[in-house]
Amino acid sequence: MTISVTLTPGTNNGQFAWIMSVDGKAQAPGETPTLHADYKTSPDFSFTIQSPDPTVTFKSFLVPAGTTEIHHVSTVAGTTNFTFKDHNKNAGDIPYEILFNNAPKLDPIIDNGGGGTGFYFSGSMVEYAGYAIAAVVILLVVARWMMRKGAH
Repeated sequence: MTISVTLTPGTNNGQFAWIMSVDGKAQAPGETPTLHADYKTSPDFSFTIQSPDPTVTFKSFLVPAGTTEIHHVSTVAGTTNFTFKDHNKNAGDIPYEILFNNAPKLDPIIDNGGGGTGFYFSGSMVEYAGYAIAAVVILLVVARWMMRKGAH
């Protein structure tokens, strides 16, 4: 499950304001809705900037020290898209800040429903599992071949 957030520069009463769309649902300029990680899910989050100004990019993504729910944050600095994984093991709010180059920061909240697995498959884990399965198959084939050869 991926929660997609699109950020578009806009104005509110003549002042800069981010327009935040969550899974395609646009919010009013300057509104930063709480993002919800439903109970028993471990969602991925994807943030994208849609701006006519190419100098508006992400600068950093900050979560409170000791937060163990947020993992695998992709490269943030200088990009217009970044992703991260929320384990969502425990219910509760996670405040965070997104800092930008050439635009004001955002500080929304993730509302974790809890009950997430706290585990995810990374690309390297899947790769290593494939190697392990291949090694077992090779060993079984060699053992069977040796057993047949010994029987003759």
